[in-house]
Amino acid sequence: LDGATREALKAVTRLHADVDVWVAGEFGYTVEELAEIFAPEQIDALALYLYAEERDRGFLNADQTGVGKGRFLAAIMRRSALRGYKTVYSTENAANLSDIWRDIVDTRSDTVLKPFILNDEVSIYDAKTQEILLRSPDKAVSDEVVRSGAFPSDANLVLTTYSQFNRDPKDSAKSAWLRAIDKDDVVAVLDESHNAAGTSSNTGTNVRDLVKGARN
Repeated sequence: LDGATREALKAVTRLHADVDVWVAGEFGYTVEELAEIFAPEQIDALALYLYAEERDRGFLNADQTGVGKGRFLAAIMRRSALRGYKTVYSTENAANLSDIWRDIVDTRSDTVLKPFILNDEVSIYDAKTQEILLRSPDKAVSDEVVRSGAFPSDANLVLTTYSQFNRDPKDSAKSAWLRAIDKDDVVAVLDESHNAAGTSSNTGTNVRDLVKGARN
């Protein structure tokens, strides 16, 4: 993919001569902050994401393990919040929610993101101290949000896992909630998205509905 990536980055620089200035501005950083937080490869990925958005396309980040896809995803959610949008972030298992929150903190985005954990009885931990940083709301609160068919009013980020949407909406309140929410101002951020890519599974059907209705 090296050749294709180089060509794509050339296309970006033809439109935006100073990529660092462009990316920093779009994600709410100074150029100095951008260099402190992100590696060059991550900045390139963010630039390609913006370039895809300019062409009204989604974006798949398939960087190898260790390049830092988590910080990339955290930046996408940060930009969503700064622009007044909301984000549904879904991943494969609940343990990953602690990882993405670490990346949110490391990208200095915890001050702009207001999370709501959709899963019941899930805690987000500090990786070093194992201190509990965030918890799922009381089940009564979560159930009321799900019944409302609307995004939580005091949040701009829903953290969840694909398992919450593995049933048909007629049999699952959470699947029905995902279908019902107004997606015009929602950005879908999917970690390990291949786990929700099945064409015949309930999870795949529900997540595709989210992607189809959401902003790029």
